[in-house]
Amino acid sequence: MPLSDINVKTLDPQPILAIRTKTDNIGKTLGRSLPEIAQYLGSQGIEHCGMPLAIWYDHKDGVYDMDVAIPVLTPVDGKGQIRADQLPGGRAATAIY
Repeated sequence: MPLSDINVKTLDPQPILAIRTKTDNIGKTLGRSLPEIAQYLGSQGIEHCGMPLAIWYDHKDGVYDMDVAIPVLTPVDGKGQIRADQLPGGRAATAIY
């Protein structure tokens, strides 16, 4: 699949629900954390509004410090290890591959 045209957009801030974790197994962590967030969303009647995402903070000695997150329409409270956060808005380059 070819890369689409690259566009510059101004993005609004995006509320998310996230779990921050340190792991040496990204697949297992995504497989555990995403359903936990999704279950919380469902139990609260909250709809997600985009694809799940990961935010990487650090990588040392095979261990990743990361957030596993799901975007939501409006800011909501987290619970336990699930916390409310927000991606910053601003100018961003976008493309579809």
